Amino acid sequence: MKSLVKKPFPDLIQVGLLLAVCFLLLYSLGVPLQKWDLHRGLLVTQIIIFLGCSFLMMVMAGVTFKTALSLYRPSALAMILPIFIMSSLMLLISELMVYQNMYFPLPENYRQMMETLGGHSKTPFEFCQMILLVAFLPGICEEVMFRGVVLSGIRQKLPAAWSVVAVAIVFGIFHLSPYRFIPTSLIGLVLGYMTVRTGSIFPAMFAHFLNNGLAFTLRQFARIDDVLWLQESDHVPLPVLFTAGLIFITAMLILPEAKRFNQTLA
Repeated sequence: MKSLVKKPFPDLIQVGLLLAVCFLLLYSLGVPLQKWDLHRGLLVTQIIIFLGCSFLMMVMAGVTFKTALSLYRPSALAMILPIFIMSSLMLLISELMVYQNMYFPLPENYRQMMETLGGHSKTPFEFCQMILLVAFLPGICEEVMFRGVVLSGIRQKLPAAWSVVAVAIVFGIFHLSPYRFIPTSLIGLVLGYMTVRTGSIFPAMFAHFLNNGLAFTLRQFARIDDVLWLQESDHVPLPVLFTAGLIFITAMLILPEAKRFNQTLA
């Protein structure tokens, strides 16, 4: 008779199978749907592919949701610091993209697609709809899969630091763009660090929402288009860059460390 006792984490084979299935569905279903109808495509990608497949795998594998997804209540500070971390990280990545564009520039069709996604909303309803699609849903669905199921499974075989790096690389690959691989992977590193450091997935969810939501919101203000260094078209002023770096490092260092599972990056 089968044991009814659930296991706390998925194993590496289950994680690999989940990634393979989701990548295949993303490439064959999600991307074509997004090209046909952006809104419906994003809904299917986030809810069915990332969230749905993750929950289905956990149910079939008999994995406990709370432990596999790190569904633990974080401290108040752990939920406040992502505001400073992600806003400063956005400026640092903007500077990084200036150098990337020198040697590996975005093709015009890709730039137009990104501008379409971040286009100006005509009504408050449209703005809220896009925030839901590009910030709220990815903040939940992608984090459940990558910083939840995948990270907890890989951590059963690798040290925490290498697990965070591995998941960040996979996260970058899943965005299916060589032009966004480096910045997306860097964001994945930060989100993974937050999850391991705090022992909870909720700070990473909030940080992911902030990153996408802030990037989209900035594009809604016409005057922002005149600030070239916010559009990855020019260098961030040195004082702004230095301040952003200082804020980022300080916030990452004082991020509360969970003692529950002895989660260190050693």
